[in-house]
Amino acid sequence: MDLDPQHPLAYSILSWVQCWRKRGGDSIAAGRRAVAQDSNDADAYLFLATTLAAEGRGAEALRYIETGMRLNPRPSAFYQFVLGVCYLVLERHEEAIAAYRRGIEVTDAFISNHVFLCITYTELDREDEARIEREKVLTLTNGKPVIRDFWRTEKLHSRMDGLMRRAGLEVLA
Repeated sequence: MDLDPQHPLAYSILSWVQCWRKRGGDSIAAGRRAVAQDSNDADAYLFLATTLAAEGRGAEALRYIETGMRLNPRPSAFYQFVLGVCYLVLERHEEAIAAYRRGIEVTDAFISNHVFLCITYTELDREDEARIEREKVLTLTNGKPVIRDFWRTEKLHSRMDGLMRRAGLEVLA
């Protein structure tokens, strides 16, 4: 960013980094700047949607991920994951399930789609389907925890942590 403060990719990456540093306001500001600098950059919308969903702003996040997916004619499993997370935050479970399944179709090895499909099934008390996904996660990860908590509100953190526990999955510390 020091080399080129007008480079939208730098702001997209900064948005992503700040999200994981749990600096939601800074992440959103960087994401908005990336989108403003290049309104055709699908990944800028993806990263901004991720932070907004983590902040519990599901409806706003959904608008950004949908725009990103319109700009990217072949969205990756990560795009489908973020779309699913937006729906999960909004408690639109069947749409979340459909998004995670599409992500798994893109690549079965993207573990996050399996994890969140498992916890969505768990939230719906669909234990047989949750068990299948849990076993898939444990196979892909050799039984180790793989997901970091990225939720920014206590309500979402509590809800998702409880679902992970009920699903029999662990969150990385």
